[in-house]
Amino acid sequence: MSSQRIQHLREEFEYTQEFVAEYLECSRSTYANW
Repeated sequence: MSSQRIQHLREEFEYTQEFVAEYLECSRSTYANW
């Protein structure tokens, strides 16, 4: 496995984490509004 490939996976993983965090934040505020 090349280091370039690992770097790409790491970037995708961080992007996914940010996406999930934003999604959870949206869900939390939506529930709070109820």
